[in-house]
Amino acid sequence: MFSEGEIWLDTSILLPVFAEELIPVEKSKFRRMLSIARDSGLKLRVTRGVIEEVERHMNRALICSRWQSAGWKGQIPFLLAFFIECGLAQSTFGSWLETFRGENRPEDDIAEFLEQFVGIHVGDLEDDIARVPIDFRIAVKEIWTQIQGARRQKSGADIDPHLILRLAEHDTQNYVGVIGRRSQEKPSPFGYTCWWLTIDHMAFEVGSQVAARLGQPPLPSPVMSADFLLNYLSFGPIRGRVAKHSLGMLPLALDPSLIEYLTPELLQVASDSRKRSEGMPEHVIRRKVRDALDEARRRIGYVTAQGLKVISEALIEEIE
Repeated sequence: MFSEGEIWLDTSILLPVFAEELIPVEKSKFRRMLSIARDSGLKLRVTRGVIEEVERHMNRALICSRWQSAGWKGQIPFLLAFFIECGLAQSTFGSWLETFRGENRPEDDIAEFLEQFVGIHVGDLEDDIARVPIDFRIAVKEIWTQIQGARRQKSGADIDPHLILRLAEHDTQNYVGVIGRRSQEKPSPFGYTCWWLTIDHMAFEVGSQVAARLGQPPLPSPVMSADFLLNYLSFGPIRGRVAKHSLGMLPLALDPSLIEYLTPELLQVASDSRKRSEGMPEHVIRRKVRDALDEARRRIGYVTAQGLKVISEALIEEIE
C-alpha cells in the first residue's frame, strides 16, 4: 500500500497514548503501535484542532477530579477513569497532568510533549481542504454535526451547539483535509499514502452518507482503522524496516475494552478503599483499590459493571 505514508491522528487515538504513560511499556498498545509505525518510516501528524480537544478533555477531567464523587453528574472523563482504574489517588491527578501540560500554554505544551516523546508533529490541512469542492465540504460538516449532536443526546450530556459545531469542524478538517492532500499524490498502484487514523466507527459511514446526500458515487474513504494499521505493520511490505523484536511487541489487536468505564458510584468505591488502606505502602493501596472496584462491579450487576466498556464509545462521547 505505502512505503512512506503520512497518518493524521484522531483524538480517540491520542487519549489512550497519554493514558498508557501510567502502565509499563510492554503492556501499552497504542504507544507501541505508533512507535513501530514511526520507526517503519510513516510520518505521524496531528491538527491543532485535535490538540485543542485533548486539552479540553484534560481540563474537564481535572475539574472532575476535584469534585466529590457523588457531586459529579455524567460519565467520568476517560483519562481520570483510567488513572483511578490504575489504583492511583484522585487527588494526585492534577500533578500527573503536569507531565503533559502547564497552566499558561497548555496546548503548546501538549504539542511539544507529543513531538518530543511520541514523534507526532503538528500539521496544517487548511490548504488541502481548499482543494476539495465546497459542496462536499459542507455535506461532510453537516453529517459530522448530526453525529456529534446525536452522541451528546444519547449520553445525556448538556447540548452545547457551539461545542458540537467545533467538534464537527475538527472531524471535517481531518476527513476532508486528507482527501484534499491525496489530490497532490502521484498515482500509485499501491494506493494512497495519506490516511486519517481513528477508532471512531462512525467515521467509516460518512462517505456513503455524503454520496447519498450529493447523489454521486462515494469518494475513496480517508479513514484507516487501528486494527488495519496493526496488521499492515505486522505483515505488510514495510515490516522489513522494523526490528524483529519490535514487531514481536505489537499487540495482535487493539482490545476495545481498554478500561471498564467508571461511574460516580465506582469513583466513590475507589475513594473509600483508599481511605481504609491509609498508612499502607502505595503499591498495596493500588492493589486494594483495583480489587475493590472489581468486587463492586460484580456486586452492582452486569449492566452497570459494563458501563461504556467499548473504548471507542467511551472516548468519543467524552471528547469535549
